This record gives sequence, C-alpha cells and structure tokens, in this order.
Amino acid sequence: MIGALQWCVTLGRIDIHSAVTTMSSFNAAPRVGHLERVKRMYGYLYKMRHGYNRVRTGEPDYSDVPIHNYDWSHSVYYNAKEEIPQDAPTPKGNQVTHTAYFDANLYHNVLTGKALTGVIHFLNQTMIDCYSRKQATVESATFGAEFIAGRTAMQQTKDLRTSL
Repeated sequence: MIGALQWCVTLGRIDIHSAVTTMSSFNAAPRVGHLERVKRMYGYLYKMRHGYNRVRTGEPDYSDVPIHNYDWSHSVYYNAKEEIPQDAPTPKGNQVTHTAYFDANLYHNVLTGKALTGVIHFLNQTMIDCYSRKQATVESATFGAEFIAGRTAMQQTKDLRTSL
C-alpha cells in the first residue's frame, strides 16, 4: 500500500509526500495505527481525486518582495564569486526563473528527535521537483534544522543548474 502511495507522489501528488515519507519508515515493522493512517491517505486521495499539476510558463511576479542591500564588506563572503563551471555551454532559448522553497519540521519523529526537510523547486511557475526526507542528524534547535534544509535546497539548486 505504501509503495502505491509512493507512485502517487512520483506522479505528482506532492500533497501527501511528507506523510508517505513518514509511513515508509515503518515498512519493516508496521503497527495497527500505521495501517489506519495509510487508509486515511487513500481516503484523502479519493476525496481529492481531481487534483492536478499545472504547467505555467510565465515568469513569477516578485515585484512585491522587498530587496535589501546588505553591506558584505565586513563578512567572510566579501569577495564571493558565483560558481560557474568552466565547460558550461552558452545559454540558448528563453530565460527561466528558478525558485526554491524549503522548510524543516523540527522533532518530526518524536522517538529519534530527527527533523523532516521539505524542498520544492519551480521553473517559472511550474513545479519541477519536490523532496521530503528525514534529516540524518538530530538538531536541538529550529535554526539547525532550517540550516540543514537550506543547505539541502542549495545543493539541489546547484545540481539543477548544472542539469539545465
């Protein structure tokens, strides 16, 4: 049952991604309560069966987002340069805007104390990738869990840039 839910996530139902990730960690030794939760996920999918992913090619409007100019002269990032591979081909076609959203759920697993990382990537206004995994380390504060989620999102962004 969990394998079928994982296929639903693969096909684009990211609204259940975090729940499926959590339930899949109990595949080896499921309990009675876990089966009830999986049944609820199937009920949710049945109720929301007309959900779909939109493909929108327009650029997102970020005009209402404030732009802050920081003074980086007293920082370790003062002379930072953008990492561009030496063998990168010249860009062709239309420009696209990449947007990544990430978040961490501290103490998602109460027994182990691990947080859950969630990342969604958009090209223009179309979702192209989603990621939801338990973090490998135990963090004691929200800042640490959010930092790990941000690092994960940044690594995926660099990989996506190389792929594009």
